Amino acid sequence: MAIPPAVLAGALGLGLRLFAEHFFPDWPLLQSAVGYFMLLPGLMLVPLLAGIPLGNRPSAATHTIKRNVMMMLLIGIAVFGLQVMIGGYLAEVLRFFYKDLPAYGSLGLEMTAGFFGGHATSGVLGRVLHDMGHSEWTLAQALAITYATYGLVMSIVTGLILIKIFRRPGRDGQTRTHPIKMEQDGISMPQRRKTRGVRLLATGFLILLASLLGLGFQITCMRLGIAGLSVVPPWIYALLCAWLLWKGLRNTAVGRHVDRDSSHNVTAYCSDIAVIAAITALPYEQVGPMLKPVLIIATAGLIGTMFLVLAVSAKVFNSSSWLERALLMYGTGTGVYVSGLVLLRMVDPEQKSDAHPDAALAYPMIAMLSLFALPALAGLGEVKGAVAMGTTGGFICLSSLLIMALAARLKISKVSPPHSSV
Repeated sequence: MAIPPAVLAGALGLGLRLFAEHFFPDWPLLQSAVGYFMLLPGLMLVPLLAGIPLGNRPSAATHTIKRNVMMMLLIGIAVFGLQVMIGGYLAEVLRFFYKDLPAYGSLGLEMTAGFFGGHATSGVLGRVLHDMGHSEWTLAQALAITYATYGLVMSIVTGLILIKIFRRPGRDGQTRTHPIKMEQDGISMPQRRKTRGVRLLATGFLILLASLLGLGFQITCMRLGIAGLSVVPPWIYALLCAWLLWKGLRNTAVGRHVDRDSSHNVTAYCSDIAVIAAITALPYEQVGPMLKPVLIIATAGLIGTMFLVLAVSAKVFNSSSWLERALLMYGTGTGVYVSGLVLLRMVDPEQKSDAHPDAALAYPMIAMLSLFALPALAGLGEVKGAVAMGTTGGFICLSSLLIMALAARLKISKVSPPHSSV
């Protein structure tokens, strides 16, 4: 079981940064570079999400796809609510043991913002508290970034352990696939090898174009002062642009050179850059005095998310690549979509499962719901306190699980023990 190279590179970058801060005389001149590194994880999410629609071909298994997408959406909402509940309740409990904890009522919600939204949405809480005139908004933003970095690293490390535990020896790794997945575009394997460079170039061009269009649209909205549209993250626009481009170019000469393998290869580089930058630019200076409470809340959130995702996925996707889906949702719920794709590539290196195309449809909906819910929950915490915020999170989690059980018609006592599909 090997630690991913991106994590090792990020740890090396953080070590070099610490060394330079203490021993390099001109460090203040280079300190601004750390600030740029902190922007990279959020920036890399734009091409990463823009690559989701590219290469996905229509499938005949429409009913199964709709069911799986709905279930993954509900699992994501349940994880979101669970993390809000854990963060709110633990923050209130820890106040009795750590008297110097910040006084703002949304303390603990940073874990959800960092785990579920990642570095791209770590500034949401900071912006909400800033608009409320709270003096601790910079600390809340730093905490969210710390949770996001912790989630990126620990989701991959613990995901590797889960793969080791659930992967059965002697299996060949075959998983369920869509009926047309093994031959998506009629190109034979020898032809694929010969045209790999062309496919990567065409895919990279579409991802870059969609990313630039998404960023350009958001900048235009900001310049024109359109408040409702300027606050929407640019990766939402990039995802929409990529979907429209793929709809229009799928059956053209350019579209025939684009497939899921090429899209995954291109976005893999973006995910590696995000992980390296997140670890290197970890804002430990602001978080240092709160390290113990942060680790307690983060670890509890990680363990709770792990058990919820594994238990529910094993029941809902009993014979449909449940481990792949569970790891993808676990990584997404603790380290954003980047971590989920990394874990999926580890457990399904040949990309034979249908977990990714289903998650590609569910994740944008989950992300949009979380973006709207985070400011509302932060406002609730400031007015009513962390307990009320945590109780609301628990209600969201239980409601999602109830809807899931009703939709899937789960009969727990009659379901056989799950087995991994790998």
